[in-house]
Amino acid sequence: EGYHQYHSVEDKEFVIINTLFKPEIIDKVLIHCHSFKDLINHYLIRFHYTMLEKSPTDFIFHDDDGSVLALIKKLQHEFEKKNSGYLELMRCYLLEIIIGTMRRISKNTPCVSYHDCSRYILNYVDQNYMKPLTLTEISRELNFSLPYICRRFKNEVGMSFVEYLQKKRIEQSCRLILNTDKKIADIAELVGYTDTKFFNQIFKKHLKMTPREFKSINNQS
Repeated sequence: EGYHQYHSVEDKEFVIINTLFKPEIIDKVLIHCHSFKDLINHYLIRFHYTMLEKSPTDFIFHDDDGSVLALIKKLQHEFEKKNSGYLELMRCYLLEIIIGTMRRISKNTPCVSYHDCSRYILNYVDQNYMKPLTLTEISRELNFSLPYICRRFKNEVGMSFVEYLQKKRIEQSCRLILNTDKKIADIAELVGYTDTKFFNQIFKKHLKMTPREFKSINNQS
C-alpha cells in the first residue's frame, strides 16, 4: 500500500498543517460530492478538467511565495475565534486556495474551451432552467443535428444535456429550500418540475435524500 512520508531537510524543524474540509462547506448542494473533479467544476470555482495541464490529485504544489500559508493562517484564526461571519470568511479563503492552486496547472486560456454550441447550451440552460427545455428544440435553433449536439455536449461537458439540466434545477431548488419558506411543491414548480413526485425522485437521485430531509438536516446545523 502507498503512504505519505515526510522528513526534514538538514534536521530543521518543520510543521505539517493538514487542512481537511467537507465539500458542503463550499456549498451545501455538495453534501454528497465525492469527486474533486466535480468540486472544482462547481459554479463558485469553475475549473473544468479540460482546462488543466495536469491532474491536481497527482501533482505536488509548492507555496513559493507564502500566499497559501497566509490563507491557511487566516482560516485557522477564523476557526479559533468564531466571530460573526467566520464560516463565510473561511469559505472565501478556501475558495481562494483552491482557485489559486488550480491556476498553477491550468492552460493559458481564460475560460473553458467549449465549442460555441456547447457554450450556448450551457448559458441557455443557466438562464432558462425553469422552463420546459428539450435539446431537440435547441438543436433546431443552432441548425445542428440532434445526434451531433448530444455527442458534442457530452464529450465537452462530461454529462448529457438531461443530466446537466437536472443538476442545474436541483442546485437551484436547494438554494430555495435553504433560503426561503416556500413549500416543496412550489419550489419544484419554480425550478421547472410540474410533478412534485418526479421532482422528489430526481432530488433523491442527486442528493441521496428527499427535499424535506435536506431541509431538516440543514435546519439542525
